[in-house]
Amino acid sequence: MEKDRNLRYQSAAELRTDLARLKRDLDSGRSGSAGISASVPAAVAGSAVVTAAAAPSSSRKYLIAGTAAVVLAVAAAAGTYLVRSRSEAHRVTSIEASAHYFYAFLFLMPENRIDQALDEFRIALSLDPLSSIVNVNYGLTLMVAHRMPESLAQFNKLLERDPTFAPGHYYLSQVYASSGRFTEAVSELQKAGTATGSWSPDAQGYIKLMLAPSNVGAPTNIAVSYAVAGDRNKAFEYLEKAYSEQDSELMACIRFPALDPLRSDPRFKDLMRRLGLPD
Repeated sequence: MEKDRNLRYQSAAELRTDLARLKRDLDSGRSGSAGISASVPAAVAGSAVVTAAAAPSSSRKYLIAGTAAVVLAVAAAAGTYLVRSRSEAHRVTSIEASAHYFYAFLFLMPENRIDQALDEFRIALSLDPLSSIVNVNYGLTLMVAHRMPESLAQFNKLLERDPTFAPGHYYLSQVYASSGRFTEAVSELQKAGTATGSWSPDAQGYIKLMLAPSNVGAPTNIAVSYAVAGDRNKAFEYLEKAYSEQDSELMACIRFPALDPLRSDPRFKDLMRRLGLPD
C-alpha cells in the first residue's frame, strides 16, 4: 500500500472536492491542473477500482490511496483539447471518458446520487464505448438503481463482445446472486475463476465457491455473498474485515442492493459514518 502523503487522499472529503472540481473543468473545457501532461498511461483508463484505505484519524474518514495522482492527471488531460494528430485526439477522448467514469464511480455512486452517476456513465460510454471495465461498472450501477433487467442486459451485451473478460463474469455473478438466481450466480462465478469442483446452485454453494482457495473473493464481495444468504453477522464480520484490511471493493460495493437489509442496523450506520458517506 502506498503511504506517500503526496500520492494519496487523506479523507473522502478531499477526494470529493477534487472530483467535483474535475466535473466543473470538464463542463467548462478548462484544465484543472495545467502543469500535468496529457500523456496519462493507457492503464489508467482501464483501472477497475482505485485502491482504498481506512485508517484511524480524528474524523475517521475513508482514505482513498493512489487516487490523487490518477484523478488530477485525468482532470488535467481532460481539459487538453489542442491535439496534433488523430491518435492524440483519440487519447484525449479516452482520458475524458475516464474522467467521467471516475466521477460517476468514485464520487456520485458512493454518495447515492445514482441518477447522476448513470448520466456520467453514459457520457463516458459515448466517448469510449468499448471500454470493458466502464461497461461492467455501468451494469453494476444499473443494479444499484434496482434496474435489474437493464443491468443483466448490459452484462450480456458486454460478454457477447468480450466473453473472456473475467470481471464481467465475476460481477454478473453478484447481480444474479442479488436477484436470488443462484444457479446462474454459481455458473458465472465459475467462469470468472479457476476453482474446480462442483457447488450446489444455492446461496451456500455460492458462498463456498467464493471462499474456494483458488477463487477467494475480496472481503467485501464475501460480505455481499453472506448478505444475500441472510447471514447478517457473517456479512458484518466481512464488512469490518474489508474496512480494516483497506479492501478496495468496499467503496465500490457499499450501495449494492444485497446490503439493503443491513442498512437499518446500527453497525452499518457506524460503518457509513467511518466511510464518510451519507446513509
